Amino acid sequence: MKKLLLFVLSAALAAPLFAQRRVQRDTVRIGGKPVGVTVTNWYCIEGDELPAFTVRDQNGKTIRSADLRGKTVVVSFWIGSCAPCLKELGRVGPEIVDRYSPDEFAFIAIGSGETAESAARFVELAGATFPLCYDASGEVFGRFADNGFPKLFVADAGGTVRMVEQGYDDAKFARLEETVAGLIRENRRELSED
Repeated sequence: MKKLLLFVLSAALAAPLFAQRRVQRDTVRIGGKPVGVTVTNWYCIEGDELPAFTVRDQNGKTIRSADLRGKTVVVSFWIGSCAPCLKELGRVGPEIVDRYSPDEFAFIAIGSGETAESAARFVELAGATFPLCYDASGEVFGRFADNGFPKLFVADAGGTVRMVEQGYDDAKFARLEETVAGLIRENRRELSED
């Protein structure tokens, strides 16, 4: 009986630790044929507070998540071998970043396991209109998820994650545009009421 009580108690205490984690399984297809399965553990999901992080951009500027409070923030993770990352980062500058003031919006693209040099190369390859960040150790990505690129996380001005997404296609990009626009409108309304 003591063992059962101990087990139930430990399970009850452990439950909150796993409540914020989501597991996603995806079928990998080549030429339309299934060739395997990937599993992603999401450590940050909608409703969570944006994890704390510090990164540098390719120009050496330090960016801290704490300094982004009060802004709508998109954190996008990329790697140098990711073709969908190239497409996303090439579009996001002119179609999203350039529309908003840096006082109200920040798009932080973090190369996981990348360096300042690889970030500079990726800017050229993607045609990105903003500096890319890098995290050589991959530690920052490990606070958000453990697999798959691109991954993006959209947080409101209060730091609450309101959207998470993996991969890139036109529908996901449209959802990103809509979410960012909605959060910025929401923040502007709140500021005008103060």
